[in-house]
Amino acid sequence: RSIQERQICRLGGNRLIPVQNRVICATNRDLLRDVQEGCFREDLYYRINVLSLAIPPLRERGEDVKFLARNLMLKKCREAHRYLFIPERAMDLLLTYDWPGNVRQLEGFLERLLVLTEGEEASEEMVLELLNEMRSRGGESRQGNHTQEPVPLLQLGTLEDIQREAIRQAY
Repeated sequence: RSIQERQICRLGGNRLIPVQNRVICATNRDLLRDVQEGCFREDLYYRINVLSLAIPPLRERGEDVKFLARNLMLKKCREAHRYLFIPERAMDLLLTYDWPGNVRQLEGFLERLLVLTEGEEASEEMVLELLNEMRSRGGESRQGNHTQEPVPLLQLGTLEDIQREAIRQAY
């Protein structure tokens, strides 16, 4: 009713309340095929299928990777209350990766880079190291064989130093 009639009724209520709404949906599935297979409601499909946009994966959008990385890093820096600059040569290295997890994976990568980088500038070496790490993990199954490894001892220092070292050892 809220999509089609633009009205809602409160739970337990008996009065219809007009609403102005716009529904934006995203999926990686073929909803028309799901409708044909009976896995998705046909009436809902036709209500939400007003405008369809096919957004190509990040690996096919070249320079978008850099644009997104800059904006996501600014967001992460604001959240962490610190600053990290990624030089252009390090940014170019991001174009060498396929980003199968799309923007979510890029965002996770940038957060990891922010946590593991000391100072205000990310080095090409650190970016390359993290990219190679993702490449090497890419061959593992999603469930993975997680064997329990001994937890290394941490050296004494400030809480920030200890946290940074624990994160590095975890990676």
